[in-house]
Amino acid sequence: MSMIKLNDPKIRLDTAISYFGNKASLAKALNLNRVTVTDWVNKNQFVYVPALHAYRLIRNYPEAFENGAV
Repeated sequence: MSMIKLNDPKIRLDTAISYFGNKASLAKALNLNRVTVTDWVNKNQFVYVPALHAYRLIRNYPEAFENGAV
């Protein structure tokens, strides 16, 4: 039996921040504390928005994040 491999959407963190205008607005859109998004940026933890949150952006803002990328 073979497993189906799914690819998570890739939304660049800097692109998502630019779309919303700043880190605080991105955090609000994701219902997160702004410190969380700031940590993603400042600690260089992520180049891309984490997959769970990328799915949420695609669901809630399809006009901007259609096909998993901006």
